[in-house]
Amino acid sequence: MHVENKEVESDGLYLVENARADAEIFRADSPVNRRVVDVQPVYAEQTEEEEDEELRPTPTTMQYKTYGIASASEEGKINTRASSEKSKIFSKKEKIAIAVVISVIVAMFVLIIVNSAILSGISSDMGSLQSSLTDIKASYASVSDKVNEYLANAVKNAEQFAILSGLIK
Repeated sequence: MHVENKEVESDGLYLVENARADAEIFRADSPVNRRVVDVQPVYAEQTEEEEDEELRPTPTTMQYKTYGIASASEEGKINTRASSEKSKIFSKKEKIAIAVVISVIVAMFVLIIVNSAILSGISSDMGSLQSSLTDIKASYASVSDKVNEYLANAVKNAEQFAILSGLIK
C-alpha cells in the first residue's frame, strides 16, 4: 500500500494523498463485508418467567427484531425508482415556476417592443404636426398683416369707394 503523508502545520492533522486501500476490509466482495441474511435463531432454555404469556414479546416487538435482517437483504437490491428520480433535475412545481418566470420575461419584452413601436409612431406624428404648425403660423402672420393693413386704410378706402360710386361729389 502506497501512501504519501503530509502534515498540516496549522491543525496538526495528516493529509493523505494518493492513498490506495488494498486491505481485505475495503473490498465489497470480501467475506468481511457480506451481510448475513440467513440468521439462525438462538434458542435458550425457557424458564418459568418466559412461559408466562404477558412476558413474551408481542408480534410488533418481533417485527422490529427482524427489521434489521430484512433491511440488510433489501440493501443489495437496485432501486430503479430512486435512480430515475435522481435523474430528474427539477420537480414539477419548479418547472412550472420557471415557465411562469420565463413567460413574464417574454411578456415584458413584447410590451417593450410594442411600446417602442407606438412611441416611434407618435414621435413621427408629432414631427409632422410641428412642421405643419410652423407653416400655419407663417400663413397666419401674412393674413394678419393684410387684415391690419385693410383696417388702417379702411376710412380711406371707404371714401374712394364712395367717390367712385357717385355717392360723394
